[in-house]
Amino acid sequence: MKWNFKSLLSLFIFLLTLPLIAQANDPTTYDTTSGSYSVGLARRAKSRWWDEVLEPIFDGRIWKMAHEDHDESQSIREYILEGETIDHWTEIVTVHQFKDLQNKTSLKALMEKMQRDLFHSCPSTQWEILNETLEDLIYTWQLKDCPAQEDQYELARLIIGKEAIYLIRYTHKASKIDLERYTIWLDLLADVKLSTYNDLSPIDFAEQFSLKSTNAKSQNDQDGMNRT
Repeated sequence: MKWNFKSLLSLFIFLLTLPLIAQANDPTTYDTTSGSYSVGLARRAKSRWWDEVLEPIFDGRIWKMAHEDHDESQSIREYILEGETIDHWTEIVTVHQFKDLQNKTSLKALMEKMQRDLFHSCPSTQWEILNETLEDLIYTWQLKDCPAQEDQYELARLIIGKEAIYLIRYTHKASKIDLERYTIWLDLLADVKLSTYNDLSPIDFAEQFSLKSTNAKSQNDQDGMNRT
């Protein structure tokens, strides 16, 4: 078999991308330091019913997916820190998709329903809208001295997509708000964007995740240098 330059170049590119494709199909943990992620594309593609995807951006620590579930109307993914479990966590990032809900209600109405539900069990909840448009809403709440729940606070963002309403939440179990961490996660949630599976190949996914985690880590490192 005679190899020409074009054939050799194609073979070289294929061999170069094999590690990225293998990583993209590996349903392991999301390591924000190295840029790997917790759920491979093969597993996602097999179980998904939506084309849009909302992927969280993490800070410089190692996160892993602890729970994933979906039915015909909604889905949920929960990420926790390495060393913690879904039953015993201090911080958690949750991503929800509510299929076709964008055709039935507004972001404000959905948020107010969640607010009423939380107030019902914890009337002392402090709740604040930080930014609001018709298609994007960021809010925060804090629980303290509530018999039904541990002390905690949450930052959350609601987004309207073509196929669903998306909700991404960062929750921290703590009696006092950590302002530094609060600011970092507010920025990370604000940077999250909707993508589509059709727009991103496995290579695109690997590059996207690597870029997100590297940027977040670099920003954290720079902030640390500025504080010293």
